[in-house]
Amino acid sequence: MDTAPAPFDATPTRVGWDASVLDPHRPVAEARHRTRVWLQQHWKLADLADPVELAVGELCTNAVRHGGGLAGLELVLGAGREFAPPLLRVLVVDHAPDRAPELPTTADPFGEGGRGLRLVEALARRWGWHRTGFDEKQVWCTFALAPGSEDPCHPRPR
Repeated sequence: MDTAPAPFDATPTRVGWDASVLDPHRPVAEARHRTRVWLQQHWKLADLADPVELAVGELCTNAVRHGGGLAGLELVLGAGREFAPPLLRVLVVDHAPDRAPELPTTADPFGEGGRGLRLVEALARRWGWHRTGFDEKQVWCTFALAPGSEDPCHPRPR
């Protein structure tokens, strides 16, 4: 019995943008837009577009306001394994490695800030941060793909 090999899928599992390619007047808006377009059109993950776009907006806003400026954004799609579901990881790089992101203990209900990381914590599976060098840090969060959705890293042959 002759079976044809599965078609080759050249969809990248990692995409990123350096801040220099984002609109300097609206880097957060452009980061959100590029994230939504990539998730919907390239990875066909429309169900994650809203929560991931919101998390990207919050993390990029924090980078601009508190992190010495947005340095870059990456989206990484991790393949599922036997005991781990496929994940989408969002990585935002800024220029303030000594300024740790903190969850506020209390937020002013009428204030304009202080809710960003709480939103990310509520939307994402996990979040955290680490230094990437002497002049940068990376804040990240992960999202599990919906059960039953196709793994974009390993699509089924059609």
